[in-house]
Amino acid sequence: MIKKSNKILGLMILIGLMSLLYATQADEGTHTVTPDTAGGIQKAIGDASDSDIIELTEGTYNGTGNHDIIVNKPVTIKAASNANPIINAEGQGRIFIITSNNVKLDGLTITGGLGNNNNGGGIYNTGANLSVSNSSFINDTSTDYGGAIYNNNEGVNFSVSNTRFINNRAHDDGGAIENYGANLSVSNSSFINNTAAGNVGYGGAIDVWAGVNVRVSNSSFINNTGNTGAIYNKNFNFSVIGCDIVGNIGDGIRNSGGNVTINYNRIVNNTNYGLNNAGAGINADCNWWGTNNISNAGIIGVVPNSYFVIQLSANDNYTRNNTTMSGSLPVPLTYNMVLNDTNSSENNSELPDFNTTIKLNDSINVSNAKEPWSTTLKDNIGKYNFTAICDNENLNINLTVGKGDTALTLNTIQNAVVGQDTNITGNLNSSNVGLSNKNVTVNITNTLGQINISVNCTTNSTGGFNYSFTPSYAGEYNVTANFDGDDDYNPSDIVNQTVTVDNPRYDLSLRNEPSGQVYVGTWINSIATAIGDTPLKDDYCIFKVTSPSGAIQPSGHKSFNGKVSDPYHWQLTEKGQYLVEVWAYDKDGNHVKVPDSTSKLFKPNVMKSFMEYSTSGDSISKVQSNALEVINVE
Repeated sequence: MIKKSNKILGLMILIGLMSLLYATQADEGTHTVTPDTAGGIQKAIGDASDSDIIELTEGTYNGTGNHDIIVNKPVTIKAASNANPIINAEGQGRIFIITSNNVKLDGLTITGGLGNNNNGGGIYNTGANLSVSNSSFINDTSTDYGGAIYNNNEGVNFSVSNTRFINNRAHDDGGAIENYGANLSVSNSSFINNTAAGNVGYGGAIDVWAGVNVRVSNSSFINNTGNTGAIYNKNFNFSVIGCDIVGNIGDGIRNSGGNVTINYNRIVNNTNYGLNNAGAGINADCNWWGTNNISNAGIIGVVPNSYFVIQLSANDNYTRNNTTMSGSLPVPLTYNMVLNDTNSSENNSELPDFNTTIKLNDSINVSNAKEPWSTTLKDNIGKYNFTAICDNENLNINLTVGKGDTALTLNTIQNAVVGQDTNITGNLNSSNVGLSNKNVTVNITNTLGQINISVNCTTNSTGGFNYSFTPSYAGEYNVTANFDGDDDYNPSDIVNQTVTVDNPRYDLSLRNEPSGQVYVGTWINSIATAIGDTPLKDDYCIFKVTSPSGAIQPSGHKSFNGKVSDPYHWQLTEKGQYLVEVWAYDKDGNHVKVPDSTSKLFKPNVMKSFMEYSTSGDSISKVQSNALEVINVE
């Protein structure tokens, strides 16, 4: 009994040891740190191996082990999933001192760092290949260079992406970043309210003193302060692409290097120069300087060959200055941002996003300045003020709009037939723009004076109108249309069209039931069928039966149900040949006289139909049909 218990206890201990070993192996390479972890971040780095991950959970990290952190091995220090760890030095020292290669910082907020009598309030880096991403540097201070980050290592790589720098301060140069010697890449980041040496230091946001390749892209520099408010460069192979450099105290960009590219930026309202250039080999084309007048753009040391301007137009007459013009409805109005030398807006999408205000009298629209905006004055004559305000540029067109001329068209009407719907269509426009919700008068008459129609048609959103009528008579019709004008548009000319209306084209077939051999006393159903595509609307037929002795028996009215008539029911009373005839009549009882039937005798059960026309002048009246059939009775 005791041995069995010992075996069970030993098995449980073994399982526990294996579980512990498995957990240790699963967690190998990742070191989770909380704000309460003994020894702080520094202890976790000491415990880590090369390429390990130090993962910080939610909370504020301060006190011993959480400032003046020495990173002497290639590790990644990052936020845990959905966490926002804040490392606050509380003015007790720097946050990180980095001496190792291949260090990565991701998702951290670094604040309260102080480089006292030294460089770099948040980070002092002498290692190679430092990467900072998705982080924030707030209220970090250096008593020398680099309020947030000081990078001092020639020929290595230093990258910053998706990171904010706010209210950092250097008592010398580089309010946020001081870069000395490294290849620097800054992308998709923001620099706000950073300061270099009060207002006299170089690079209120970034100071590039040396390096090989430096690129700043798709980032914003707002309200930074220094002798150079945003960026100072003393480096070769330097570029600033697609950035907002707005409202900085001092120069926006100051350059003393060479091989410099400054393209597709918005450089506006910096208190000294937007660009102060003392270097050689600089390309400063394709920027928006906040004004159409390049002489007011605050540029010294270089004259751009091309630059973006805003443009207004009315009636396709473009202006880049305030102007007065007149026109008639409709008036197309457009806003666009284009290059001064090509009038092309093709590449303005490379600029950062920013807004322009577009006003039409009291209506206001705010749009992305890079995107074209347009509208059309279709109604209401009078005076208009069309304005675009973009940064320091204020364009306006004072426009007097009078009544617009109009043009009316009728579409050709073909294949009009008595009894079928006929559509009359057309279009009303002004300067090739369709006019909606306008009344067009359509008149329809025929040459015999039987038809006299006058209707008002309302145009649709594209200026089209439509009226459908059903002709009752064959012949020529005159169709006219006109627009009488209104408060905004002049009358149109009267347009007309002659339309020929034909009778429906059909023949008649006749069948008698029963067919084949018949005898005296047999009852017969005679049925007429219209041959053709057109039903006989409101029309009817009359059958006439002539017996062998010459007796004539008419049927009376038999209506058509679409294309087939009601049957005529009659009886055979004597032997011999019966002549069965049928005539079609219109709803008014009109028909064409049938030739003498005695000359139209046929063999039994042979059917024939024919059609005749009665003409008056050049017009065709009713088309009537009749069919005959002879029946032999034994």
